[in-house]
Amino acid sequence: MRCRRLGRRHRPPYRLDLEWLLDGHGALQDLVAVGQLQSSSGGCGVDAVTEGFGGQAPADLVGDLGGERMDLVAEVRRLLGDELGAGRTLSLKRACAVRCSHLTNSHRTVLPSAWISAIQSGPRTPWAVTLRVPVAYLMLSRSRVRTASTLSSSSTASRRQGLLDDRIGIDAQAVSIGVRIGRAVSLTAMFINGQWVEAIDGGTFAVTNPATGEVIAEMPAGGAADATAAIDAADAVQKEWGASTAYSRADLLMGAWRLMGERADELAHLMTEEQGKPLKASRAEVTYGADFLRWFAEEARRISGEWLPSGRPDQRFLSVKTPVGVVAAVTPWNYPMSMLTRKVGPALAAGCTIVLKPAEATPLCAKAIFECFIDAGVPDGVINMVTAEDPVPIGDVFTSDPRVKKLTFTGSTAVGRVLAAKAGSNLQRVSVELGGHAPFIVYPDADPVHAAKGAAALKFLNSGQACISPNRLYVHCDHADAFIDTIVPRVAKVKAGVGTAEGVGVGPLVNEAAVAKVAAQVDDARAKGAKVPVGGMRLTDDGLDAGHFYAPTVVTGVTEAMTIYREETFGPVAPIIVYDDVDQVIDLANDTNYGLAAYVYTKDLSTAIRAMEGLRFGIIGINDVNPTSAAAPFGGMNDSGLGREGGHEGIAEYLETKLAGIAL
Repeated sequence: MRCRRLGRRHRPPYRLDLEWLLDGHGALQDLVAVGQLQSSSGGCGVDAVTEGFGGQAPADLVGDLGGERMDLVAEVRRLLGDELGAGRTLSLKRACAVRCSHLTNSHRTVLPSAWISAIQSGPRTPWAVTLRVPVAYLMLSRSRVRTASTLSSSSTASRRQGLLDDRIGIDAQAVSIGVRIGRAVSLTAMFINGQWVEAIDGGTFAVTNPATGEVIAEMPAGGAADATAAIDAADAVQKEWGASTAYSRADLLMGAWRLMGERADELAHLMTEEQGKPLKASRAEVTYGADFLRWFAEEARRISGEWLPSGRPDQRFLSVKTPVGVVAAVTPWNYPMSMLTRKVGPALAAGCTIVLKPAEATPLCAKAIFECFIDAGVPDGVINMVTAEDPVPIGDVFTSDPRVKKLTFTGSTAVGRVLAAKAGSNLQRVSVELGGHAPFIVYPDADPVHAAKGAAALKFLNSGQACISPNRLYVHCDHADAFIDTIVPRVAKVKAGVGTAEGVGVGPLVNEAAVAKVAAQVDDARAKGAKVPVGGMRLTDDGLDAGHFYAPTVVTGVTEAMTIYREETFGPVAPIIVYDDVDQVIDLANDTNYGLAAYVYTKDLSTAIRAMEGLRFGIIGINDVNPTSAAAPFGGMNDSGLGREGGHEGIAEYLETKLAGIAL
């Protein structure tokens, strides 16, 4: 029985983890193999088996699986000798439903208590540790690293006492190991043709928690060859998937929707750790993201054609919709789950296969959503994911491979322009959702207190890192004092911090560059006469110095001469602009190259309708700070993008119209 590469849904009947023992000084002492047998009924043939390759553990442990006897120690030795000696890659991963492997009492006495072993694993968990050998990656299950002396304790508190917080890097002649003791670093994989795989060149990159700076994962650094392999897989099954019934595609999406609901808490915690937003906001995004799967499951069954009249009595026309083909998708870090489902959902519903490149900062969120699709039964090759630290080679392949029929991208306007231009040269279908510089207009007849509460609630969602976040708050001079007097104390109460902490309303920015951009805009406004009644500084107290935190900020007295007036901030800053001419405020709001979202506060229906008609933006919130839904079209004008996502329009982006002229 060989331990093979773990497939899409196929679990090996047993699990073999390679682990290591360290002495008290962090020096490599020995390698340990821990194996757990998993029967088809979920029972275990043996709890655990250990083998010290330096001869420190018994070598005669045998397990029984379905009547077949297997020497796990011999199996590990054979696998190591055969696979590594041949210079091939060996992947050893967890079996389904394995809860914990542990050293039995008789075996524990063999190991010096000063040694450390990573041995605990949990069900359906993304974490892993990696052992690097010159010829292979060995991918292991999620681990907590504990001293051997704590293994016998069942107390959570006792186990935590055994955690070490030292960071180590061990370099030996044949082995190099990098792991965060106390929290094992995850090495996860890309998903191509139904398999979790490494990058072809073996490269990886680190994924960090923006609130703490801690490395939480190592991801494969895919390149052009990986992107091509993913397109190969998607193209190979496009015909079959496109011919599948709308009902079967809808069932798959509903299955993934149900799994997202069942895993909502797990997904939310992962998002908060990887992206940084408060846990409440993460939970809301999981729900929002899942809604796209349900909506497009329903839309799949609503794809239809029509009979058209002809000027000839012996002729009929039939118009039908067909999938465009292979889709390349690039998703952002600020909404890493909902932006993924908003693209993958309609693509699958329409009958398209897809290759995804998630944002470099949030690949674990993408992996977790892919696991929902996988467990829902998506066929091999229909969905594929390539992760990369350098997105340029991936984008080049996406926009140049003739098998890719559509490109969908959410991100910055600058990158969107480049990708759209390259895709256009190959006549690919393109939809891009780009930046925004949303105006927020408070008319003289509006309630300024109500408007200020709405602005405060909307502006600081996701730390202001949203393309529809209001960036220019136009407040009529009659209401300026009341608006400012309401918003400032509310913003002052917003607590910044790690997203899992109680009461936190604002998390970190994505990286240091984002902090620098926000700080530069606020400093520029100050230098040109603006006031900052609250916030206006980077946060470093109370343990926030390791993260990318900027204080929730209000800037008053903003003028057209300031950078913050012209450029999208993408941070927790509310710039207030006082105006006095109602007839000119629409022109002021339209004075931008962007055109994604705008907001209007008024009690007058006529004013609301005229504002909606006059604003050159794709989404208008009228006394509403949440004008989005899976059932509604989302998208902008001008530099804010092309096409729409969500609503009936969302699936149309993935369909071609085919006409048949029929002579009778």
